[in-house]
Amino acid sequence: MDFIQETDKGRYIPHPILAIFLIFSFFMMSEFVVILLNEWVSPIFYENMLVYFLSSFISLMIILFVWVRFIERRSLVTLGLANERILFLYGKGVLIGFLYLSICVLILWSFGYLDLSFSLSQPGVFLILPLFVFMIQAATEEILVRGWLFPVLAKRMPILVGAVISSLFFVVAHVLNPNFTWISALNIFLFGMYAVAYSLKEGGIWGICGWHMVWNFAQIALFGIPVSGITPFFDSVLFASVEGPDYMSGGNFGVEGSIVLSIVLGIATLYQWIYKK
Repeated sequence: MDFIQETDKGRYIPHPILAIFLIFSFFMMSEFVVILLNEWVSPIFYENMLVYFLSSFISLMIILFVWVRFIERRSLVTLGLANERILFLYGKGVLIGFLYLSICVLILWSFGYLDLSFSLSQPGVFLILPLFVFMIQAATEEILVRGWLFPVLAKRMPILVGAVISSLFFVVAHVLNPNFTWISALNIFLFGMYAVAYSLKEGGIWGICGWHMVWNFAQIALFGIPVSGITPFFDSVLFASVEGPDYMSGGNFGVEGSIVLSIVLGIATLYQWIYKK
């Protein structure tokens, strides 16, 4: 729980209501930046999904960093980033995240809800840019929600309440994604709760950044599965086709729309909260 106390190193801690308002404002400002880039620089900022993702999340991260550094007056490492074992924790998160994803994919494939076939027509080097983009995307979301919002809330309310509110925000942030369902909402909420407990146990967010990154990247780049309703927009190693009811296969939302993930993540979340210390 050390990184919650890191908020005390600043001169100002936003009230929870203001924090919720701010986080929505940060998202809107980052989207406005992309709109300006699209109008003033090049249409590629909307035409190319990788460029859009990269510009959007880098803008969002910069906006948050400016707020923390110049308004709250604290170091950026207080956002759950203060740790000497960065590579170890990030790598551990990558392995755990890939394990969870593989379990879900294996279950869906075993029961006939998912069919996989080889698809990659270009050298694997073409996956380097998507990997970088998903590293930025996952890190930005984790820094914003688990590294900033959750600790700010947890300073003024019980930790569990702060975890629930920050996880609900994470759900709201995905509501407009294509093919969103109530199962998607449940799974995103469970991930939010899992991510908070994982971060509390670690004392920072490097591990969950790795977990989040590989979860998104491997789904879309390795398995060819939609990520949070976003269909693969570049060549993947495998091609996935779903069969059966959407609540089992996940449908066009991907694994995150499947009740299989609800069970796997529900057990993992419960375990993390019980043994978070």
